[in-house]
This record gives sequence, C-alpha cells and structure tokens, in this order.
Amino acid sequence: MRQSEILIKNKGQIDLSLYHLTQHLIKRFMEKNNRLAIIGAGPVGSVLSILFAQKGYNIELFEKRPNPLETIQSSEWRSTNFILGLRSHEALQRCGVFEEIQKFCVRLDQMKFILQNQDEFDIYFGGKTEKERSYSINRAEIQKVLARRIKDFSEKIEVNYSTKVFNVDVQSQTFQAIYQDGKVQQKGDYEQIFAADGTFSVVKQAFIQQPGFSYSIQYSGYGYTELQIPAMIDENGGRKFRVQENTFFNWARNGLDMSMMGMPNYEGDINIGLYLKVKGENSFEYFKQDFKLFEEFMHKNYPDTKYLMPNMKEFYDNSQITRLLNMKCSPWNFGNLLLIGDSAHSMNPFSGQGFNGSMEECVLIADLFEKFRGDWSKINPAFFQLRKDVTDKMNDFPDAQFSIIKDKFNDPDCQIGIMITDYLCRLYGDVFDSQNQLIRWTTTDYNICLGRGQVQAHLINELRQKVPEILILIKANQFDQRVYDIVSQYKGVHNLEEFLSEKNNQDQKKSQDDFENLFEKYMHGYQKNQPKL
Repeated sequence: MRQSEILIKNKGQIDLSLYHLTQHLIKRFMEKNNRLAIIGAGPVGSVLSILFAQKGYNIELFEKRPNPLETIQSSEWRSTNFILGLRSHEALQRCGVFEEIQKFCVRLDQMKFILQNQDEFDIYFGGKTEKERSYSINRAEIQKVLARRIKDFSEKIEVNYSTKVFNVDVQSQTFQAIYQDGKVQQKGDYEQIFAADGTFSVVKQAFIQQPGFSYSIQYSGYGYTELQIPAMIDENGGRKFRVQENTFFNWARNGLDMSMMGMPNYEGDINIGLYLKVKGENSFEYFKQDFKLFEEFMHKNYPDTKYLMPNMKEFYDNSQITRLLNMKCSPWNFGNLLLIGDSAHSMNPFSGQGFNGSMEECVLIADLFEKFRGDWSKINPAFFQLRKDVTDKMNDFPDAQFSIIKDKFNDPDCQIGIMITDYLCRLYGDVFDSQNQLIRWTTTDYNICLGRGQVQAHLINELRQKVPEILILIKANQFDQRVYDIVSQYKGVHNLEEFLSEKNNQDQKKSQDDFENLFEKYMHGYQKNQPKL
C-alpha cells in the first residue's frame, strides 16, 4: 500500500474518532446543561425542584431524612410552626400548592398575651384588610404537601430520600452520595448544585476550606423545643380547640429568663415553642433528667399548663433541643455550587421570617434565571448581591425581638410601646403601618421595613409628649384628631434621618413665614422700605 493511501486511511480513522468524541462531548454537554442537583428536600429544596422542573430541568433531589409521606421526620419534635406571611405566597402559588397548603393552615387574627397572674389581653395581628393575615401551619404538613406535588413531576424530579451527601469537592463541583441500600455513587456533571440542606450544610462545610470564604456562627445560649396543647375530642370524635381560636399565644414572664409561645394547628391542637437556656438553672440541661422537676416548674410559672397540657410527659420524653443561633457567611457560591435559605443564613424563629424569606429567595432565583437566560455565572453573584445585606439584617432582627419579649416586656416603655402600636393599627390604619405589618403582610424590602422601626419609635415618643392622655384614649378605644394629624406626618416614612432633616427645614421655613415684625410696631424711626430714585 502506498504511503499516501495509508495516510488517507489513517486520516479517515482519525476523523471518525474525532466525530465520535465530538458527539460524546455534545451529548455530555447537553445532559449537563439540563440537570440540576438539589441537596436538601425541606421546603426550600422542594420548592426549587418544582420551579425548575416546570422550566424543563431534570432534577436530582437528595434528602438525608426519610420520605415524609411514609414516616415522621426527625424535625417533628423540635420545630415550631411556620407562620406563612405574604412573602411566601408567590413561591407557593408558582408551585401550585398554595390552595392545598391553606387547607392545613389556621388564620391568625390576634396575639394573646397571658400574664403570670393569668390576666390576659389581645393585640391586633394583621395588615390593613381582612385578607392581610398570617397563617399557622405545622412544618410536617408543608413537607407532605410539597412531597405529593413533587410526585406530579416524577419524570423530571428524582427524589433520593434517606440519602447522605458527603465529600463535596468544590474544585471539581462533585460530591458523593450514599443511598439507603448502602450504595455509594460519585455525582457530578450538573449545570448547577443548590445547597438547601440547612444551617450545617455539607456544602458549606466544604466552602469553609476555601480561601476567601468567611463564616460566623453565634450561639445565644438559648434553645427551643416543642410542647403541645392537644385538641379536645367530643362525643362524636370531633376535634376542637381548648383555647381561643385563630390566635397566636404568648406567655410573657418577668424574671424567668425564658419564653413560651403557641400557634394553632388545623386539627385543633396548639403547637408550643418553649424557649429556655441551654445550661444553668431552669435550663434544658437542668430539667432534662427529672420530669417531675420540670412539671412542677411549669405548673408554678405557667398555671394553665396544668389543665391545658395533659400530654406534657409524652412531649418531654421526645423533646429535642434546637439551639438559637445567628449564622452568616460569604460568599454563597463557588462556581455553580450555591448556598440558599438556612444554608446561607440562619436566624432564630422569633420574627417568623426564616421560611418566608427563603421562599422569597426561591422566586428570586427563578426570576434571575429568566433575566440572565440561564447563565449561572451571572445568576449566582447577582443573587448574592441582592440578598446578602438584606439577610444580614434579617438575622439580627429576631434576636432583638427575642430580647424584648424575654427581658423587656414588663418595662413601662415597652408596655406603652406595645399598646400605642396596637391602638394605631386598629384605629388609624389608613395612615399607619407598623414595622411588623410591613414585614409580615407586605413584600416591602426588608431594609425599608427595618428603617420603619426607628420611625415608629420616634412617632411613639412624639405622641407621648404631645398627647399626654394617650393612654386614656387607648383605654377608651377612642379616636382622636390630634393623634391622626401627628401620625399622618409619618405616613410612608421609612428613613428617620431624612424625615427629621426635612421636618426641620419645614419648621424653619414656617418660622420665617410666621415672623412677627415687632420693630415695625414699636421701633422709633422705623420706615417702610421706599427705594430712592
């Protein structure tokens, strides 16, 4: 065979090999660019999987806990209820589960404070209209609804329950998964990997080893666990509440260094979040080994638990502690590994915004995907840029709320602030928005909401100074035009510094305009201005 013929033959073989290699790479590229991995099938991971399955993606969802439709997940005994505010609605509606979830919710119309002596009072807990309400739901019910919805996308979403993810490699963007049967697989070639696996995310643990990653976690020294006020069962097997319906309960106590709250469930029971010190006197550690000691303490300091919690021993035996903490980190992504929700920022549950804020983030990611046409190199940093400052402030807000309820509730200034805010919400709603109303029942930017807190405090001080009998008006539930006029000046104000500066300028101008020229009246030799020609 001639040399030229050999070269032609070899060239043909090379061309064929290149063709097959090219086809293989194209196939792999197409597969990669249609696949996402989501680690964690809690509410965030589940919602993300549905949103991107709707966009045509193939999703692999990994969850270390068992299927919530088949067994109780471990968080059942240590998770307070979620409070669904307006910020969560968009994500749940896009997933097609909002109406189904509402079947398992209880609307919250008021917050009831029960004092040490068993006196009580209600404050308004809603927005400006009847539709602007929060809804209480047990975490387990949300998990079940989302798990059922995921089944509707069985061709797009592969759910791996009881599967542990480990050995996350940031450089190669891969990880290993050990399945329920003990099989271990190397996973990779994903277009994007979402870490929605909570505060102690396995992906974040890998990030900690990366240069340039900052991470802080602050434990408050407190934790919470779950108790319950069970429903009453009538002679026909029906279930009803033992206490007031549609109510968020708060057992405020002075000097105990603790807090207890209750939120209703749709089957008539009340989920109780008990917040105690982790160690020391009257702590989880102090009570854990002696139920009788715990029972006596509860019956003494919360007398109504004696008849409202006949199942206290059952919940005591199954209780697990969840530490109150404040976790922040930066950045949230390395390559196409992205932290989201509690994996990126964790807060205590006192403001009820962990779930709601995370649902906002799911919608934001989906919208950024459309804006940047699926370019994750732009989506991930844009997501971080838009949310980092906001979530840092979100994290700090509930810490302040916890301190107020635990330490300052009985202070006169705190009591008066609560009463004036409730009074304004009920009688001056057309001109007044409280900070809590903006946070819970609007989608207003958190920075604006937090700024409203300073404005609200300043408004309350002005009312106390200019309307000295305001507490009498509150007692009589009486509208007053002076109050209305003062509150109207603060309508829509969210930046106190700018407001005071503008108000000062207006006062100065008014002072100039209202100048009374006493010289003209009394000064000897005073002459009117007569220009000399």
